Amino acid sequence: MIEGGAAAADPEANGPFRDAYAIDRAKIWMYLTQIFKDTDAWPYMKVYKRKQDGRRAYLAAYNHFLGPHNIDHMASSAEKKLASTSYYGEKKNWNFEKYATEHKRQHNILESLVEHGYTGIDRRSKVRFLNDGIKTATLNTVKTRTMSDAALQNNFDESVTLYKGFIKADAPAHDKQSLGIS
Repeated sequence: MIEGGAAAADPEANGPFRDAYAIDRAKIWMYLTQIFKDTDAWPYMKVYKRKQDGRRAYLAAYNHFLGPHNIDHMASSAEKKLASTSYYGEKKNWNFEKYATEHKRQHNILESLVEHGYTGIDRRSKVRFLNDGIKTATLNTVKTRTMSDAALQNNFDESVTLYKGFIKADAPAHDKQSLGIS
């Protein structure tokens, strides 16, 4: 019988575990401490230090960073980043390659959240976010092509390739001008 207020409130406090469980959770605690001691996860795990309960420490960090509420927050942040990232033309510190890579980074974040309950981002939305962020009139012909071609509407990588090809073909005149070289 479980005695005491804290133990009664927590059915896992004393068992029903085998001795191997207590040893294993201590080993896991040791490994987790080595990995997470200097990270943002540590404050959520540290509360299990006295009992050296690696299982609970892991679950606490998991629930904080990958729990349902944080999944929504991460998805929302990635979607906002996709909507707010803009490309105004080739600049010294911001070019189309960096613009497309930032989009791809956000796609990867969103796709990694699917296994945690997020529904994901569809292929057409990826291309729509790409086109919406392009704010230079010099790429309007490419933008029109990606929006009117059914294959390109659903293929982010091919759309990026088309934009890159157009930018590269148009680069000699624009590179010198945008970098202030005459």
